[in-house]
Amino acid sequence: MPGVLHNVWLHGRERNVRAWRNRENGEPSPKENAAAILVVEDEVLVRMLIADALRSAGFTVLEASNSQEALDALRHGCGVNLVFSDMQMPGPMDGKRLARLVRSEYPLVKIVLTSGQATVDGTEHDGFFPKPYNAAKIVEHVKTLLGLSEPASGRK
Repeated sequence: MPGVLHNVWLHGRERNVRAWRNRENGEPSPKENAAAILVVEDEVLVRMLIADALRSAGFTVLEASNSQEALDALRHGCGVNLVFSDMQMPGPMDGKRLARLVRSEYPLVKIVLTSGQATVDGTEHDGFFPKPYNAAKIVEHVKTLLGLSEPASGRK
């Protein structure tokens, strides 16, 4: 089974590198006019599910399995409009620190956080979804944040 997960992770990684190269060379990405979402999630299957939901909604999606990969994507000039990140990830930088860094270095990039255990306690963000979450609600929230749909009635 680990080999299957490894292959899935590599496929996502190759797709991201190809998108970065396209933008560097000025070649159009498959969805050049779509907003770009960076999904940061260390759990492969969870990352695939939300990435697929966002792609189905017409977004260009880049995937990162940790904060360092996310920062590499942002610094590569991929034109990311929104970061959707898990708050608890292995490594030296968790999702909270990533959110603070994104907010300070890329103030126009929207930040949506998720976690099965952590709370946002003061972390600046544009939305929080506890796990397990409803992918359709996240897609709707992302569309609203990016001005692609009207907020649902009664929502603030």
